[in-house]
Formats: sequence, structure tokens, C-alpha cells
Amino acid sequence: MSYTQEQLKGMSDSEVELRVSRIMGLAWRGQRNYCNDWSLTGPLMVEYGVIIIYTSEGKYQLCESSKDCEVSSSNPNPLRAVCEIILMMEEV
Repeated sequence: MSYTQEQLKGMSDSEVELRVSRIMGLAWRGQRNYCNDWSLTGPLMVEYGVIIIYTSEGKYQLCESSKDCEVSSSNPNPLRAVCEIILMMEEV
């Protein structure tokens, strides 16, 4: 199951991090702070091809590059946005 924006909006950072950890095949136990740690999430941006776009409205949008931003997030926390994109792309 991939997630929708609406489903993701209702999740806490911990819930999002748990689901990303499952996709990565890792035990979570509250130790993976993907929503706040660039050293964990930066490599995922590369692996999943997530790019950052500065929009004409003066906001940042993150999207999956190979799909012309069909999968995107404009969450104000860019690390959480990366996690959201991964969850929207992946079949869990």
C-alpha cells in the first residue's frame, strides 16, 4: 500500500519514521530520526531521486524526479517531505 497526502497529514513524525524504517528493512525502536536528521535522510534523497524545487510562490517543493513531480510534498520540514515521498512511492 502506498500512502496518500491525506493519510500522511494525519501521521506523527514517529509514525512516518516507523514506516520508512520498515521500507528500509530496519528495526526502528525509536532510533531512526528521519524527519530531523540529514545524515539519515540525505542518502534516501539520492537513492529515491528526490529533488528540491523552488516554486514561483516562494515555497519549496520536493518531488520524485523521474515522474515529473507526480509524487510530491510541500511539507515545511524538507526531511519529512522526503519521507512522505518515499511512502507515497513505495508499496508497503
